[in-house]
Amino acid sequence: SPSSPLSNALVANDDMNSSNAGFSYNVAVSGTYYLVFTSFKNNTYGAYTVTATLGAVLPVKLTSFTAIKSNVNSNIIKWAGIEEVNIKSYQVQRSTDNKIFTQLEGNTIAAKNFAASTTYSFTDARPAAGYNYYRLMITEGTGRITYSPVALVKISRLGIANISLYPNPAADYIKLEAKLMQNVKANIAVVNSNGDVMLSSQKKFNNQGVLLVDITRLTAGKYFIKTVVDKDESTMMFIKY
Repeated sequence: SPSSPLSNALVANDDMNSSNAGFSYNVAVSGTYYLVFTSFKNNTYGAYTVTATLGAVLPVKLTSFTAIKSNVNSNIIKWAGIEEVNIKSYQVQRSTDNKIFTQLEGNTIAAKNFAASTTYSFTDARPAAGYNYYRLMITEGTGRITYSPVALVKISRLGIANISLYPNPAADYIKLEAKLMQNVKANIAVVNSNGDVMLSSQKKFNNQGVLLVDITRLTAGKYFIKTVVDKDESTMMFIKY
């Protein structure tokens, strides 16, 4: 018998209209529930039908799922679970908007399928600048897929302060490199020693965090290149020969 039979109460008023004889109730917490029917009207009879619809229940009980910034260039995703049942693999997915998730390369991790507590970890060596949302895609042996809750790590745009420039001096091109700036758009301006803007454009760091700047039109001399992302900026000097 239930230890707390009145923990959830459903009240219905039968208006004798057969067209609206049903109603529903959502149970958010997993567990065992008891359903008790009580009639308050004499001389009535009928049949009750109970339909239970199960949502997507995780095939493993995750006791923890965390994502933390390990250092300036990486995030560590850790999770622990118990009662793994017929789990094929875990895959870590990442999103920058908490809407569209993509799988991170090289992170398909075979499940151990232990009944006892089991821990796993994965390192994202190239987190995006800004918000990094992580979740697990859990694949069962049957092919069924479920997802874990989402964990968030915010990477500061201070990565712009760690931009390196090479070669210097340079003749035709210079490269700007910042590991935290993958696929980030930046406003670039090249200024001479008098403060005149010689080149100006919007460019995008590639997926390796590298941005190429063509300086073939510049005459030999000393220049400054300013990189602006949002409200953050970095200025460096280079020599054109």
